[in-house]
Amino acid sequence: MVNLELSNNLHRDGIVGTAEQQGGETLAATTAHTQIALNMASDSRYTQSIMSLVSGNQNLQNDLNAYIAAYQYGNSTIFSDYVAGNYDSSADYWKLMDDGSIAYDGQADLYDVNGNLIYKTQSRGLEGSLVEILYGKNATPEEVEKVQQLMVKSSMLHTVDKQNPTSSDLWRWDVIGSVGDNALNKWFFTENVDVKEHNMGKVISLTGIRDVLASSDNSSTDAADFIERVYAKSINLLNYVDGNKREAVYGTDAFPQELTAEFSNVLQQSSYLESLRDKSAADGILKMIYTDEQLAIIRENQKLYNKIVSEGQNIQESMINNVARNTHDFDIVSDLLKLETSSVPNAVFLIEEHPGYDFGRAEAGATVDSPGGYWQFLGKASDDPKEHRAAFQLYGSDLNMRIQHLNPAGITMEKDKVYGDGTSNYKLFDYPTESHGSGTAPHIHVEFTRLLPYDNRAYVSQYVHPDTLQPGNRFKYNLNYYDKDMNLVEPRRYAQNFGRPEREECKDLYW
Repeated sequence: MVNLELSNNLHRDGIVGTAEQQGGETLAATTAHTQIALNMASDSRYTQSIMSLVSGNQNLQNDLNAYIAAYQYGNSTIFSDYVAGNYDSSADYWKLMDDGSIAYDGQADLYDVNGNLIYKTQSRGLEGSLVEILYGKNATPEEVEKVQQLMVKSSMLHTVDKQNPTSSDLWRWDVIGSVGDNALNKWFFTENVDVKEHNMGKVISLTGIRDVLASSDNSSTDAADFIERVYAKSINLLNYVDGNKREAVYGTDAFPQELTAEFSNVLQQSSYLESLRDKSAADGILKMIYTDEQLAIIRENQKLYNKIVSEGQNIQESMINNVARNTHDFDIVSDLLKLETSSVPNAVFLIEEHPGYDFGRAEAGATVDSPGGYWQFLGKASDDPKEHRAAFQLYGSDLNMRIQHLNPAGITMEKDKVYGDGTSNYKLFDYPTESHGSGTAPHIHVEFTRLLPYDNRAYVSQYVHPDTLQPGNRFKYNLNYYDKDMNLVEPRRYAQNFGRPEREECKDLYW
C-alpha cells in the first residue's frame, strides 16, 4: 500500500496547474500505481499481499482491468479514457462523471463535468454529503454505516480516535490526523495523514452504489429517489452508462506479465468489467424500481428520445397527420389576436411569446396522436370541468408534453397510466371542433419541456422546440391579455411551465 501511495504522490507536484496539466499528472499517477500492482502480482514474493489489497479495492481492480484491456487491444486511449472518466483531475466538489459514477474532489455539493450544480447538500462534510446524495436528508444510522463501508471499499481513508478507533462516529475523511490499521488484533497508527488529499479523485462506482441501495429494505424507493437527485430521470442514467460502454472481453493471456489464476479471479470482480460487458449496474438499480416490462418500455423510449434529440422529428406529421397547418411557430411573438373564447375573464385580445406549436382548424374525424413511444398521462391541469389541457411524460425520461385546447369531455385517460405502442403513432384524442380555453378558433397547442442546464444548474425545466427538443431564446414566455379597450386585463402573466418545480435547489428559478 505504501508503494502504491508513493507512486501516486511522486507524479503530483502539489501545484494546481491547467486542466490539461492536472489531467496529465492524474494519468501518470494512475499508470504508475497500476504498473507497480501488476509487477507485484507477478512476483511470487508479493502475490498474496497484493491480492489481498486488490480484492478489497474496487478502484484498483478497475485500474488493472482497464490497463490490461488497453494492452490487449493495442490501444492506449482505452486506459487514458478510463482515467479521464473515472479520476477527477480538477478541484472543489463531488462530481458526476461521464460513466455515471461519482468522484470526490474536496467539497460537498454534486456537480456535472461541465460545472453545473446537480444537487446541493445540507451537510458540508465529505461523509455526510455522500450519505445525502445516496439516501437524502433523513438517512438512518444503518444507511450511514453502509455509506461508510462503501467509502472504505472505494479506497478512501479516514482518521480515527486512537482511544476508540472502531467508533465510526469519530471517523473523519477530510482532515489531517491519525489513520489506524488493525493487524493480528493489534492497532497501529500513522500520524499526520492528510486523508482529504488522499481521497481527492477517489471514485464511488455505480456498482458500489447499486450494492448499497440493493441492501436496503426500501430499495425501490431509495433507488428512485437516488436517480431523481443525481440523474433526474432513468433515461439520463442509461445514457450515462451507454455513452461510455466499450465492447471488450476480459482476458490476461496476451499480457506479458504472468498472473496467477487466483489473482485473475480477483480481477473478475471489477466493476470496470461490468461497464465493458454490459449495463448490469444501471440495470440493477433500475430493476429495484421497474418490472422487466416497464424497463423494456424505458429502453424503447430511450431510443426515441435520443433519436429526436440528435435528428429531430416532425410533430405536424406524427401527431396530427398533416390534417392542419402550423399557425404559430415556437419562440415567436404573436400578432394581436382576437379571441373567440377565453379562459381569462374580460379578455378579448392576446399577445403572446409562443412556447410551442399551434395547429389550426381540421376536418371532422381528425385525431391527435402521440409522436411514437410510450407516454405516461400526468393528468389535466386542474379539476375544472372546462379544463382543456392534458399533460404527458415520455415514460422514464425528462421529456414532458402538454396538449391544450382539447374538448374537455374527451380527456378521459387514467392518471399515471402509460399509453402508446412504441414506434407507431397512437391516438390520444379526437381533434377539437370548437374553441376551448383562450383561442381564436378551433385549434390545438402542443408544447414540450425538458430538464436542461440553466444559470449553472444542471436540471431546470425549460420549454423546448417541439421538433428538435432544443431550448429557445427565452426562459420565460409572456402572455398579455387585453380587454376590448386594449387595457391589460391583469398584470403580465407567463406561460405556465408544467415541468416546474422539479428540484428543491432550483426553486428560486421557478415562478
